[in-house]
Amino acid sequence: MMQEHQPKSGNRFSEKSDAGEKSDSIMHGSDFPRDAIARLRPLLLVLSGLFGASGVGLAAAAAHVTGGGNLLGPASSIALAHAPALLALYLAGEKVRTATLSGLVIGLGVLLFAGDLAVKQWTGQSLFPMAAPTGGIAMMVGWALLALGAVLPRK
Repeated sequence: MMQEHQPKSGNRFSEKSDAGEKSDSIMHGSDFPRDAIARLRPLLLVLSGLFGASGVGLAAAAAHVTGGGNLLGPASSIALAHAPALLALYLAGEKVRTATLSGLVIGLGVLLFAGDLAVKQWTGQSLFPMAAPTGGIAMMVGWALLALGAVLPRK
């Protein structure tokens, strides 16, 4: 049984012409990057859950660390602040053009930033030189990508 082609509502990149010939994606180049990013969208849920859980665990650990060099509190705050943001970006994936990409960049930034602070707290060593600042910059770039998505045409 043949299924009739029904384009996704509002997605101008997947619609076929009336003649059923070439799609916009073929005429305007490959959708490879967009498709690859879309396949990674479920990773936002994984990161959201991991950041929520690790944020709570880091907060608990921070409560038991004494001294002025406690890096677990800021690591916890970053993880807990971004966990619901990644969940929201996952949910917005169909409506905001840059939601998945910005979420992945923010997630990488959180991993680097919070991970570097936690490793440094427990081992005295950094993940690699400039890991936390690199993570902070990645988070800022991710948020800027989300802002860019607000001015791009909707899917």
